[in-house]
Amino acid sequence: MEVMERLIYLFRKFSQLKVSNEEYVCMKAINFLNQDIQGISSVSQVEQLNKRYWYVCQDFTEYRYPHQPNRFPDLMMCLPEVRYIAGKLVNVPLEQLPLLFKAFLHSCKTSVTKE
Repeated sequence: MEVMERLIYLFRKFSQLKVSNEEYVCMKAINFLNQDIQGISSVSQVEQLNKRYWYVCQDFTEYRYPHQPNRFPDLMMCLPEVRYIAGKLVNVPLEQLPLLFKAFLHSCKTSVTKE
């Protein structure tokens, strides 16, 4: 249930920020290029790529949303949630994912109509 609560929190945060497709893709790349993953042979190259996407996202956000100086830090503050959820979902059996996402979508619709 904790994963569901954190998914809903992240959904609300993304909705509040109105995360663009470009920002979301950069966040996914930053999350994917995590040098803490075991078994990586070239940590320094992964770290360099991670930093490159970090700066691209920062530049894009500052250019596209100059009136929101805290937007980039707010986006990056979501990364720990994204990493946590991704780590937990890896352990969910594949046949249970559709049910989990259906429950998540229902919860999000319910929480949006309450607001």
